[in-house]
This record gives sequence, C-alpha cells and structure tokens, in this order.
Amino acid sequence: MANWKDTTSYEQGDKRRIPQSYKAVATPGYLNLVISRHIHDPGWWILRTNVPGLDMARLHEGDDVEIAKRNALKLVENRLAELVQVLEALE
Repeated sequence: MANWKDTTSYEQGDKRRIPQSYKAVATPGYLNLVISRHIHDPGWWILRTNVPGLDMARLHEGDDVEIAKRNALKLVENRLAELVQVLEALE
C-alpha cells in the first residue's frame, strides 16, 4: 500500500487542520501522485501525477479520502498497464 503524506499548507491560526492534499512518491523522480481538493471543483478529490497521459483526473466526490486514494492507485495502475501494452506492441 502507498505511503501517503499530508502535504496541506495550513494557515498559522488554523485550529481544525483538515487535510486537503496528500502525496505518495514511489522512487522520487519516477512516480509521483498528489491527491487534493480543487478550488474550481468543490467537493471532488483530484489526482495530479507525472504518469504519461494522466496529468489530472477526478477521483471521488465526497469527504472519504481513503476512497480517493484507492481510486488514484487503481487509475495509475490501469494507465501503467496500458503503457506496458503499448511498449510490448513495439517489439
């Protein structure tokens, strides 16, 4: 399972400290995943990643971040499988 870290920028006086952004990194520089709330898409968790062809995607509408994390991992897994098929077709 991925090790997600809270990367929310909290204001100094923020007493509630509700996480709005998480990051998982597998081998720095190779695979980065960030899930966060998006100012222009209220209520949704959004994935941003460096996986080719998957820059940004909506993950989950609601407060359950664990669902968003699972959806992010599945989305990336599916995209990587597609990329492997493309590479195999080149052989």
